[in-house]
Amino acid sequence: MKYWWYIGMISICLFVACTEHNHSSTNPKYHPTLPNPLQAKDKLISASEWESHRVHLKHILTRYQYGTAPDHRSLDKVEVEITDENYVFDSSAIQQSWLFTIYKSGRQASFRAGAIIPNREGQFPAIIKNDRFRFDLSDVLSPRKEKQYREKKRDKTQQFAAKEAVTRGYVFVKFIRGDIAADQPNSRDTGVLALYPDYTWGNIAAWGWAYSIIIDWLEKQPYVDVNRIAVTGHSRGGKTALYAGIYDERIAVTAPNSSGSGGTGSWRYFDTEQKPQTLTAIEPYHHFWFTDSLFHFADSVAYLPFDAHFAKMLVAPRALVNMHARQDYWANPYGTQLTHLAAQPIFDAYGKPDNLALHWRDGGHNQNQEDWLALYDFCDWYFYGKERTETYNQSPHAHYEYDSILNPYLEYFEGFEKITVKQ
Repeated sequence: MKYWWYIGMISICLFVACTEHNHSSTNPKYHPTLPNPLQAKDKLISASEWESHRVHLKHILTRYQYGTAPDHRSLDKVEVEITDENYVFDSSAIQQSWLFTIYKSGRQASFRAGAIIPNREGQFPAIIKNDRFRFDLSDVLSPRKEKQYREKKRDKTQQFAAKEAVTRGYVFVKFIRGDIAADQPNSRDTGVLALYPDYTWGNIAAWGWAYSIIIDWLEKQPYVDVNRIAVTGHSRGGKTALYAGIYDERIAVTAPNSSGSGGTGSWRYFDTEQKPQTLTAIEPYHHFWFTDSLFHFADSVAYLPFDAHFAKMLVAPRALVNMHARQDYWANPYGTQLTHLAAQPIFDAYGKPDNLALHWRDGGHNQNQEDWLALYDFCDWYFYGKERTETYNQSPHAHYEYDSILNPYLEYFEGFEKITVKQ
């Protein structure tokens, strides 16, 4: 019995030693609850230091979750071809298909995108979504996934979302993330990953990076209001949209949908009655989504130097609206609500408390019409000053308790003043 005890202790010590060796720049340590975002080495930062401290927090996410990504402006050339154009919705909108070809160091990669544009004069906000298809399910490469999408009526939901966007005065943009990098293991030689072999980014970062390429293009289009850009995506696409919102500050509204762990859900905390989407659950199948450093913590997430509240805070003072389903337990409603509450103090300190919103609906894992309406309602408020009619920021389940985790965490913010942004 003692022999196995010693073996166990040696294993733990070796893990901690290995972790500290591999991540010495930020010296990960045990966190009894949520990591403190205000910690900088041996001191707590003040509100006046927050803006510069954000760079450090981004570095943490880059190093431990997403991996290093190139500057999107480092490309040698970007070409965009309009491959198809026609009128839709009784000629109230124009649907365009685009082919982006990007060039770097003698290599090139292409990805498909498209837009549905209101057929009237004006500059409109744009909502950009990553997906497996643009406007036709025939884009979906996997027969199994295409069948699943048809059963879920994703094509009908898509048509609803696009028509609603046009009616409300938005440009509805989509791109196919699988063109950016194949959604499968051993994908380093596909898409943009092959253009930048020396970077450590996982596929989530590569997919999210593509938003910036599209925004560069939209900035040149006369029908787009470039100060009103929103990004969204569902599930792994929600993780992707969150990445884009963190790293491209031209994005005004970041809107992940049921993104779970590695998105807006906690890596640490779950509903104990449900199957959790832990690091150990993700590693065998979707290791390639993230950088290798993340999985050093697979068996000891208490040493992970961040959680999803860091990602949410880094969107502030811009807007973050998260749509989620109460019964989508794999995407971690408990941990999503917890990190939402943990991020709130930073939005409060910016004087933008309403810029953080979380919408709950009944049901399972999907981005359905109710989710889209919650997104459009929020954007109408944020972009046009319209009254919000949807309900946000309620707890997903009445029996969920957070005080034992949040009370010691919130003590970090006692005396934290208002954050001022230098002009």
